[in-house]
Amino acid sequence: AGTAGAVFSITGITVTQELINVQWEAASGIPFQPQYTTNLSLPNWQNVSGVVTATSESASATDTGAAVDNKRHYRVLRID
Repeated sequence: AGTAGAVFSITGITVTQELINVQWEAASGIPFQPQYTTNLSLPNWQNVSGVVTATSESASATDTGAAVDNKRHYRVLRID
């Protein structure tokens, strides 16, 4: 069975000091681009890091710049 059309959800967000780690469901070998915005009304999505290629059924990325904003909203795009 393939992963075409599969929905991958964010499963957790962990805050440690000034770092935010975003975890999501994945499939091995699938590339993802984690992003954030500070305003959902006028979103300007920015990449959290480079593309993350999953190596298992979960993947994660760390947002090292999160301390500069009061809040951030996250999404993860599957790169096809």
